[in-house]
Amino acid sequence: MLINYKSKFSRTFLFIALMQFAATSFAQVPVVKFGASKIITEIYEGTNLYDSSSNSPTQWEWNVYDSTTYKYDPVDPVSDLSSGYVSYNIGSTPNSKNPSITFYREGKYTVTLRCKNATGWSNKLVINKYIHVIANTNYYLGFGTYGPNNDNVVASDYGSIFDDGGPNGKYANNQGTPTRSYLVIHPCNAKSITLNMTQLKFADSSDVLKVYDDILPNNANLIATWTKGQTTGRTVTAYSGSMYLSFISNGIGIDSGYFGTYTSVLDTAKAKINMDFDNDSVFNNVPIRFENKTTGFPGVPTHRWSVDGSIVGTRGEGLNYRFFSDGQYNLCLNSIGCDEDRTVCKTITVSTPANPTKINFAKNSITNKYDRFSLKPITNKADQFEWTISPSSYILLNPPSKPSTYTPGKIIYRDCPGDTLPSPNIWFLDSTCYTITLKAWSNTDSAKTDVDFTKSNYICATDFRKTHGLFGKVYIDNNSDCSLGNGDAILENIPVKLYDSTNKFIGLTYTGQNGLYLFEKTNGKFKVVVDLNELPLKSSCPTGVDSIVKLVTGIYSGGVNFATTCGDADIAIKGIRTAKAVFPGITHNLIINAGFMYKEIIESCQNVNDSAKIKLSIVGKVKYKGMANGTPNPSSVSGNNYTWHIKDLLNFGNQLDLYFKTDTNATSADTIVVIAEIIPFGKDKDSTNNKLKFIYKVRNSYDPNIKQTYPETVLPNYNDWLYYIIQFQNTGTAPAYNIRLEDTLDSYLNYETLQVIDYSHSNRMILNNTVLKFYFDDIMLPDSFSDSKGSNGFVQYRIKPKSNLPLGTKIYNTAYIYFDYNSPVITNTTINEYAQPKGNGIKAIVRDGLTIYPNPGHGLYNIQLSNNSSTKLTVFNSMGQVIKTLDIKNQTVLDLNAFANGIYFISIEQGDKIFHAKVVKE
Repeated sequence: MLINYKSKFSRTFLFIALMQFAATSFAQVPVVKFGASKIITEIYEGTNLYDSSSNSPTQWEWNVYDSTTYKYDPVDPVSDLSSGYVSYNIGSTPNSKNPSITFYREGKYTVTLRCKNATGWSNKLVINKYIHVIANTNYYLGFGTYGPNNDNVVASDYGSIFDDGGPNGKYANNQGTPTRSYLVIHPCNAKSITLNMTQLKFADSSDVLKVYDDILPNNANLIATWTKGQTTGRTVTAYSGSMYLSFISNGIGIDSGYFGTYTSVLDTAKAKINMDFDNDSVFNNVPIRFENKTTGFPGVPTHRWSVDGSIVGTRGEGLNYRFFSDGQYNLCLNSIGCDEDRTVCKTITVSTPANPTKINFAKNSITNKYDRFSLKPITNKADQFEWTISPSSYILLNPPSKPSTYTPGKIIYRDCPGDTLPSPNIWFLDSTCYTITLKAWSNTDSAKTDVDFTKSNYICATDFRKTHGLFGKVYIDNNSDCSLGNGDAILENIPVKLYDSTNKFIGLTYTGQNGLYLFEKTNGKFKVVVDLNELPLKSSCPTGVDSIVKLVTGIYSGGVNFATTCGDADIAIKGIRTAKAVFPGITHNLIINAGFMYKEIIESCQNVNDSAKIKLSIVGKVKYKGMANGTPNPSSVSGNNYTWHIKDLLNFGNQLDLYFKTDTNATSADTIVVIAEIIPFGKDKDSTNNKLKFIYKVRNSYDPNIKQTYPETVLPNYNDWLYYIIQFQNTGTAPAYNIRLEDTLDSYLNYETLQVIDYSHSNRMILNNTVLKFYFDDIMLPDSFSDSKGSNGFVQYRIKPKSNLPLGTKIYNTAYIYFDYNSPVITNTTINEYAQPKGNGIKAIVRDGLTIYPNPGHGLYNIQLSNNSSTKLTVFNSMGQVIKTLDIKNQTVLDLNAFANGIYFISIEQGDKIFHAKVVKE
């Protein structure tokens, strides 16, 4: 019985224990387990993580770490989920269980997971170095977009190249740029890239694979062309650091195509990188843009913007953003390329607007009835806008969505759309003038920030035939029908000239932002000519680029439009100027404007890719102190000579901005001589403008509203360019809404040759007989107290004098600067004088079209040639030793500052002519 009793007790105990175990097993936390669709994946490709945990989890927390540092890096997201972060806990949403991950760096990554059910959180499962991310190795031309920016620019230093059919298929018809049948190989610090093609099979000679030793398809650097019947030389090497491949096929036949591999030799030298971005006053709930000013980053960098550790943007050129509460924020820009990983951070102070916003608005230039354009608010504190337009005879082309509203005559933006300011697109319907009022405020405190601004009769959508005289548009005739239509591209900044019935030049203007030109004329017979001499355009229709029109009491039956098509591009040194005061002991800017003439036309009308070398020489009492943001580092520096190799002229900013400090012992008698030259590696419409000399003076006083000219002294019969710069600064106490420059040209100038070559702000230019006017409409130039740098502006133009002007001729020029409705600020008067070079005892050398002066001199001697022939110049000292040789064209400066005072002998070889002269240094 005892045994039976014990047995019964044991059975009861066992039953209770089993029940307790069962209850415990049904209430366990998850046991973590996970996998991945690919544990070896290529950069920029994805892998799927999937959860296979037990005990029915309902919430998951994944983390992905770089195994090298094994720590979370908030500015390097590897997830393409909607959250955009590496580390996330997104709860029981459909994507949280099995997320998809995209990697942006090579390396080995650790993955962790913990999950949760009703009982609680599981332990964390950590698999170290679980996913291995490697560089792209296979590239299919015409298959897809590669690289961090999806532009087919890749940084892999090795890989394989296929046509879009792959190793076993045939390529498709009509391959080319639109089908993404190209690739740019741009490894980190590559010294060379070698491509070896194993297979080259093409259907006919119209199917072509080309390889360039460049980052762009520049014909000057074409190193291989393979097509049917031409498949030799299958191994090529690029030494520029980049290799560009492109494939084009026609619509007829296809074949098995091409296959090859490439490898790279890398340099261990580190690039010089400048990391920076700009920021202004930042206000709560108001859109702000931060511009990326990073330069010198190697390879193909990716960019990440973060605020207090959270990713907010991945665009490299800048960040549009809004802060929604006051305080200080840590804004960081992280750039990753090659072996470089750089981050720059700034503390941003955000405050609530407490006083009225600055307010203005701008439009495109003068408009015709039925023209369409945007009204753009200019403000610093507002996020709410109300536009009132009277009369209400217009169509709003981009109606806002709720909560914003619009009714006839009024558009109310209740909130900024995203992180940008709203800009209504208007189509005016009546031939009348419209009055526009903009009211703006911040929703944080509308009572304190509310302000409105009215421009009466601001936009006159009128019929130019009845009120203005001669008008018309210049455009690219894309459909070749010699008629301006919706598919054509209007052109801005095109020079248009006006002649009277006797073919006498009487006016010049440039087309505005809507392609429109205008001459305010009444009665008479006129000839209108579009000047295409230096433009990358040519006439595309039988009527050409000139037209005879007749005006009677200001009425003309229609506008004179001019159709063009793409022509050859011109590369030039457009201008040289200084900024800031050239004082002893003070640093100033020297700015060289170089690259494509009319670059904006090239961008809109044709795919021109070119490269060039820019050389700069500066002689005088100045010392180089560095470069402004955005100016690339020189490729080489030798003494006072600087060289840049520009691989992509189209994306080059057309400007070199350098800092020079004037010596403390410099006086107003000292001058600085600058010679800039651009050497294109491709087609160039006009090579005579590839070199430019500029001389400027040291000053002991400075007026911000000033006119400068170069050259100030020329030889008799001088017939080359005279350069003029008008600089202005708003030294008032409030912004200037509109600025006008008036400049009456001297009668000794050839008005027909005038060219505007550079300016700080968009403007309208009109030359009517002798009066030159520049209109800076809606410039909103800040005052110097609130924004010293932004309060400055300038315009630069050049013009040739009349022919055969004699000794003693003086050309005078004075500018008048009007700030809004104030009395004009009158600049100094410039003088260009025709004079013989001064000398003491030994005259200037003038022989066979060659001039050398001054003589005697103090170390710098101007050399001018009347033709463009190559000339070799050799300098000997009094012992007969060669101390310097020069190969020159057009003009240069002989620098003997490094040598002692005395007599020097010069041998000059010009073609088959050789002659000798002597100069004196004293």
